[in-house]
Amino acid sequence: MKEVVEKNDYLKLTVGKIVARDYRKAMVFRSNGIDFCCGGNISVEQACNEAGVDLAGVLEQLYILDEAPSDLPDFNELPLDQLIAFIVNKHHKYTNETLTELEPLVSKVAMVHGGWRPELIEIKEIFGKLKDELLSHMQKEEMILFPAIISLSRDDDSTFSGSSIEHPISRMEMEHDIAGDFMKQIRDLTNGFELPKGACATYTVVYKVLKEFEADLHHHIHLENNILFPKAMKL
Repeated sequence: MKEVVEKNDYLKLTVGKIVARDYRKAMVFRSNGIDFCCGGNISVEQACNEAGVDLAGVLEQLYILDEAPSDLPDFNELPLDQLIAFIVNKHHKYTNETLTELEPLVSKVAMVHGGWRPELIEIKEIFGKLKDELLSHMQKEEMILFPAIISLSRDDDSTFSGSSIEHPISRMEMEHDIAGDFMKQIRDLTNGFELPKGACATYTVVYKVLKEFEADLHHHIHLENNILFPKAMKL
């Protein structure tokens, strides 16, 4: 059962914690240009001020969702090994597949249209950095950090301890920030993935998939930064 948040509590919680309690709230923050994953460790009031949006309006949107039924899983209640399996099987799989499929399309669009849309050349370069960063990052999580967290959660006889995973978690959070910044640069260069008039089919697909990829990346990072890692540190 999802934890009920009292109206007054929204001003006491960080954006990340609000989304951790009910992922539907991510939709409210995303639609208002508020970062709930990498930048989720700030209050709703501060987030609204930085995004230039009305605090009262955002709070009202959150209240409305509280009254609506939800069929989303409560990620807070998942055992850590199941949460990790979800992250790997859904988000890591999607990220690997999408980066591989999108890279040649991004290169093609940059080659064909880069002459009159120079930002596409820059997007190609940033996307390449994002791809390298995420592939390396996910490999480290799957080979080192995630097995350590699972071992701790099951109280296995191992050399892992809360202190031994503190540095890897800090490193993964830093890499999340790097990936998030690359994605933000791409969003800014595409003007929020807004297609220019007369964009060809490949151009259209690239922007559409980049927008979907951003949404998945935000959920992916949110599950780790705001749920998995804090719980692992308490073991």
